[in-house]
Amino acid sequence: MNHSSNYSEEALFARESLFRQKLSQLRNTGEIKRQTVSTTQAGVKELEQRIYLKNVDTAFGQGDPRQLEKLALLDSLTELYNHDTVIRMLKDEVKRCQRYKKSMSILAVAIDSITQLEKQTPIVSDSILKNIAQILMQIIRDVDIPGRYDRDRIIIICPETSQDGALCLSDRLCRQISAENISQIENSKHTTISIGIAEFAQPAENEEQLLYLAFQALKLVENAGGNNYGLVKAKTLKRTSNNS
Repeated sequence: MNHSSNYSEEALFARESLFRQKLSQLRNTGEIKRQTVSTTQAGVKELEQRIYLKNVDTAFGQGDPRQLEKLALLDSLTELYNHDTVIRMLKDEVKRCQRYKKSMSILAVAIDSITQLEKQTPIVSDSILKNIAQILMQIIRDVDIPGRYDRDRIIIICPETSQDGALCLSDRLCRQISAENISQIENSKHTTISIGIAEFAQPAENEEQLLYLAFQALKLVENAGGNNYGLVKAKTLKRTSNNS
């Protein structure tokens, strides 16, 4: 038995599960329950505190501390991590991959035809985005880190995940969302998503290069008609249909 490998997997789960626990607590109560963490969790506690303090520094006005904490870390519509928080987490994951030679993938997710929906019925587009975020939370693993990158796109950080694992997750997400009745405002409102995938491959890569590859893959998938997913690694694109 490889004890070091088992320890690595257990440490990863403990580390990233704290992100999911915090996200769940913020979404449900608006505050975080303070608990003493073990030595193996000290690193993630320090990271989360640093992210929180950095984001709170940019928040303005006086208000309920619970709401300030929620505002500092979460996107108000989707209740996923906001842009600043998820980017800082991505930077930390890239550094960890560089240091320990670990694998990692990220998914860039976009709702097909969201631009047209926003122009026609912005309330419906917000409803669809919110409900898709809820479905993503139900499907992704506890160790995965979801965040709203910008107005129309979500990114999902998948620690210690190869391109094969990212492709499997993307296939499941595309199939599940295309089968759901997404909007609660309009009856029978079905929609689809496009996903661009990038795997951390070279120690010299940084978070900007990884995001660039994921969004390049996403653009190619969208230009091909959407409701699909694609992988970019270096300069090679691998497209896999979820309908085959």
